[in-house]
Amino acid sequence: LGFALTTPRALQTPDAAGGVRDLGQTSCHAVFKTGYLELTAVHAPTPDHHLAPWLHGLPRLAILAFGSSDANESQARAAAQGLAVGAVAEASRRIEYGARRGTARFRWWAVDAADSPEALVCVVQHRDADLVFQPEVQTHPNGAQGLFALEWTLPESRYAAALDVYARLCALAPERQADG
Repeated sequence: LGFALTTPRALQTPDAAGGVRDLGQTSCHAVFKTGYLELTAVHAPTPDHHLAPWLHGLPRLAILAFGSSDANESQARAAAQGLAVGAVAEASRRIEYGARRGTARFRWWAVDAADSPEALVCVVQHRDADLVFQPEVQTHPNGAQGLFALEWTLPESRYAAALDVYARLCALAPERQADG
């Protein structure tokens, strides 16, 4: 589709011994100034994998991540809005592009799968944003400069519930437009 993608790298998480363990997931990214499009492959879709509830069917949108400057604060705010939220988790991936190399660490939490069966809906705090969002990987042959909208088709039976989840997650009141 004309995006310049980073080299796929494994997603990892800290282990009890102070090292890291592979999460069985590899991702590459089309990086923009303030966000990215992530393409993910899950190598061993076991029932305990964090993406397991969403790994059915054809390749599709499986993760919708919102950015936050503080994962703990955003999790507490979402819980106060009545959302069922998971624990804040730690993860990392190697960055081997641009002028700087290193390990990009991030903290994240997810809305419970029962409230978002269409995709893993999560909030991510980048702890090493300067590694992730390097200017050298922000130019794409298709001219894209960012993600400005998401069009997502949901079954009519899920529309009202999904609208409620996203309104509470973003602490916004839903607005109806002329097309409904």
